[in-house]
Amino acid sequence: MSPHDVITKVCEVMSGWAAAERDADTAALDALLAEDFRAVGPRGFLLNKSQWLQRYETGDLVNESFDIDDVDVRMYSTTAVVNAVQMQTATHQGHPASGRFRITVVMIGGEEAWRIVNIQLSAMAQN
Repeated sequence: MSPHDVITKVCEVMSGWAAAERDADTAALDALLAEDFRAVGPRGFLLNKSQWLQRYETGDLVNESFDIDDVDVRMYSTTAVVNAVQMQTATHQGHPASGRFRITVVMIGGEEAWRIVNIQLSAMAQN
């Protein structure tokens, strides 16, 4: 697989992840996230894979929209580091949770499959 093909695959995983988040598709998220997945939220909280999925299973998190843009992929052997901008219109437990976030997504993989091992969100200043 050429470097270009690998970056294309990583971008496809990012698109699939965004669609799964938008649609609260826990089966798709379960397949995309590594078993030891961790996420650091925009206010510093830490979630493991089970906790990340549970937000949708309980209905606590509802996304009206969820998109990513400005995707930049850097490759290090079988590790991809992706920086992007995430935009979402959402509520969490009935409270507004919308915003724009600079995200860093770390993936591991190879020719067969890529899994997301880490996500970190940082709130972006409102213009």
